[in-house]
Amino acid sequence: MSDILPNGPQDLMPCHTASESTNQTIGPEKDQNETVPGLRPWLICLSVLPFLAIPVAHLLSDTGTATGLFHYELPYYVANGRAALERGNGVFYPNPFDPSADAPAIYVHWLPEMLGIATSEIGADPGELIVWLTFAMALVFAAVTQRLAAACLPVESANSCVAFLAIMWGGGVLVTGNAVTSLLVGDLNIDLLALDPGNGMWFLNWGRNALFPTEALYHSLTACCWITEIRRRRAAANIFLLLLATTHPWSGLELLLTINLWRTIDILRTRQRTAVIQLCVSLTVLTAFLVYYRILLPSFEQHAALQRVWELDWSLQWSSALPAWGLVALATVYRLWTNPSAIRTTTVQFLLCVLLVSVGLSLHDRLMKPVQPLHFTRGYVWMPLCLLGIPALTAVVRRWWTRSVWSRIAVCSLGLIFVSDNLVFGTIQSWRQYQREDGFHLNVHDRALLIELHEKHAEAVVLTESETLNYLLPTYANLRPWLGHKFNTPEYPMRRAVMQRCFAGASVSVSDIPSDVTLLCVRPTRDCHPLTESALWLDCGARNGEWSIWLKVGAK
Repeated sequence: MSDILPNGPQDLMPCHTASESTNQTIGPEKDQNETVPGLRPWLICLSVLPFLAIPVAHLLSDTGTATGLFHYELPYYVANGRAALERGNGVFYPNPFDPSADAPAIYVHWLPEMLGIATSEIGADPGELIVWLTFAMALVFAAVTQRLAAACLPVESANSCVAFLAIMWGGGVLVTGNAVTSLLVGDLNIDLLALDPGNGMWFLNWGRNALFPTEALYHSLTACCWITEIRRRRAAANIFLLLLATTHPWSGLELLLTINLWRTIDILRTRQRTAVIQLCVSLTVLTAFLVYYRILLPSFEQHAALQRVWELDWSLQWSSALPAWGLVALATVYRLWTNPSAIRTTTVQFLLCVLLVSVGLSLHDRLMKPVQPLHFTRGYVWMPLCLLGIPALTAVVRRWWTRSVWSRIAVCSLGLIFVSDNLVFGTIQSWRQYQREDGFHLNVHDRALLIELHEKHAEAVVLTESETLNYLLPTYANLRPWLGHKFNTPEYPMRRAVMQRCFAGASVSVSDIPSDVTLLCVRPTRDCHPLTESALWLDCGARNGEWSIWLKVGAK
């Protein structure tokens, strides 16, 4: 990639030529470029505690078996990276959950490949790598979010610790609304996360993205792109844009559409030659992105089959969207209604552009065939609304705080409601991890099996009677699982049914073992006489306390 140089002094100019005008309703709004608050390490650490409590609870649930892989999707990224080195060409990789030797190496994303280098080449434990990255990227994400607040908020809000914590901890009234509704109908068996899609794991607000190292990185790149674009440092913005587009399709598309729309508007407004050049750069990236994802990948039948599976109607219902975004939306409307001059500032216009694109993508199922609309939420709707509304909220809080004791109680109550979604989410998910209801655990026998398979049976097509181990095989070893990730394994429902038939009885059903499986891992408690009597399977003689290994005759 050729270097992209700044386009002259205008690219380094502040984004505002005039501050937002003073308004007595919500207080004066000064140009946020007057002061850039320094990073506060204590505040950054405090801001991620509700989210990092979840992986900590996973590690404490059982120190002997906890892997560090505390969510279903996390092993998938490592498996992709290992596939690039072990089954691909070092850059492009095949679907690690396609056991076929002919699986095409057509995918390329630099973040999984970095994880693959760390695990496959350096020898890092996948779970330990993920959990340490979780802690590190959460802090980076919080630090970048603080910089984003400094770039987008007036000085009095940007310097406020309360405003920053509101951004990191804030949410909606999903928990409160669900609790109130349940109590009104007399249902005391309340599922506080019932309205939050996926038990909150779709991250409808911004701060929750600190939980996953992958999402923390994607959102850090997005925030850096927003900051540099607002400040017209577009060479840097292009770098962040390219980094995100080359490692994540969902966030990458969202950011590409946002930046291209914004630059188009900027050209119509300023008619600057440099703006046209920068739009051409971002349009080129968008074009290459669409050619790769919409033309090249679907030309391979293996990917086309997966894409048909991925076209799921994972839509955001209004019963979740309104309580999730309603508070910050009301604050935004209040600010712009009481201080319409704010709309003339570049920052507000940019945030409105972000909001338009994110809402359109998150709710696109209302206009066209849905393709997992929830993937476009991830705080991308909530954050611009929050940044637009926070100045009004902080001004109102300051005014109410000086009135009376009752007004202070009201402010504290509203504050608790505002952060309740994330605090309850962190508490419930931490408890689920501690109770081992979520996350992956491997005992010493499981780990010994993975090591032996990797060292002695690399590249084998493996089927075990544990769905967890089947999924984790390509994350920990150079193996091809016959059954793996529920949305990335070809014909997953059929394969899962076959696996269940194989191990339905007290003994292994040899007739149901798929013909392309070359290695079978069976618990010693199961009757293996059918395998012994079969001329197709050879007992490898490798046993530990929980597993025996059977190799197909003629296989390596």
